[in-house]
Amino acid sequence: MISLLKIISALVIVSFLVSSSFFVLVPETKEINIDTDTTKPSDNTTNDNTSNQNNTNKEDNETGNNKQEELTHYVFVEEATATTCRYCPLVATILDKLYISGNYHFYYISLVEDKSEKAYNRIVKEYNRFGLPSVYIDGGYRVITGAQSESDYMQAILDAEKRTVPAVSVNVTASYDENNSELVTSVVINNYENITYTGRLRLYLSEKISRWYNTITAETEKVEPYHFSFVDYITNEQVTIDPNDNLTLSYTNKLSDFAVKDLDYENLVIFGVLFNSEKKTGYSNPQENKNEFDAYYADAADKTEVVEGGNTPPAVGIINPQVGKIHVFGKPILKIQFANTFLIGKTTIEAVAKDDSGIKKVDFYIDDELLFEDTEAPYEYTVKKIGNIRHLIRKHTIKVVAYDDTDKSTSSELDVFTILL
Repeated sequence: MISLLKIISALVIVSFLVSSSFFVLVPETKEINIDTDTTKPSDNTTNDNTSNQNNTNKEDNETGNNKQEELTHYVFVEEATATTCRYCPLVATILDKLYISGNYHFYYISLVEDKSEKAYNRIVKEYNRFGLPSVYIDGGYRVITGAQSESDYMQAILDAEKRTVPAVSVNVTASYDENNSELVTSVVINNYENITYTGRLRLYLSEKISRWYNTITAETEKVEPYHFSFVDYITNEQVTIDPNDNLTLSYTNKLSDFAVKDLDYENLVIFGVLFNSEKKTGYSNPQENKNEFDAYYADAADKTEVVEGGNTPPAVGIINPQVGKIHVFGKPILKIQFANTFLIGKTTIEAVAKDDSGIKKVDFYIDDELLFEDTEAPYEYTVKKIGNIRHLIRKHTIKVVAYDDTDKSTSSELDVFTILL
């Protein structure tokens, strides 16, 4: 009788949620390959770093025309994505495949707009993005919206690689001072032209193996973290280099200075990109010449790992409950709008974790209270009741923390509303 009453209560609550004007059912479809809206992240942390020193040194450089023939233009690709974007993983897989092949001269970074305020500002405020996924090549020289074929991205990168750019170069190096817990980044910009070069230097700090993953693919028990996910700028400043001259810059930061916290220095990659000061007109909806933005094309790019071949942390993700769905006794039954997640009755939390060296354990938390340690896959914990009293509806935070065999850890969190739990 008690079990029957629970089922009836759950069905009544589900009926209320579905019929409520606040919650709208979202049909599953594969016909749309672009998401036109995501939620702005809540992280409002800002980090405006300035260089510690600016040194200009005269050199007997080659002329711009001769040097330009020797320089290889590395294309810089910015992938606009979000953890709830259904078609974004397709694009991420293609870019990673092309990058790993080594056949194309390009770097790419993942701008996860629903997790990073800085990424959101870059995508929405600067690029005026039309939808997700979107790929911005060399600062808007080419824009690709939606999940397209591999050949489309390949050709766009090749076209950008062959375009005429100023004879300039940027070289980035970095190290981590463990004694002082400081990240030290050095940049050398060379201008081989016979005229003054003016542009904007952006140093993108990223996680090689991101703490974030796409929650849509997690529904199929496939947790693939983003690669090179944007964390923050080390600097974002205008630079001017005299003809046949160079500019040396140095930056020293505590890891706690950046917008994203708990960074592992062995998992950090820095991209140095030099954007031209000449303003062009770009369109984030190029098919219709809409969503106009000011485009500043990338002239040079470089990449460095803080620790070459460093020990990266494990990847972990929550595969149940599923984001944006109503669950009845652990089973997802309905998808709702606004990415709210509801749990009605007893629920089993399921996690997937992996690491190149091995997983030691996965810890399960609710509202920062450790409830269970699981040392063997499948990693799961069943929640029968939270606290001493079952409440009609309450908000909680589920967190799982995976540890590898060197005790490096990564966590994943999910906010849920619980009913009769």
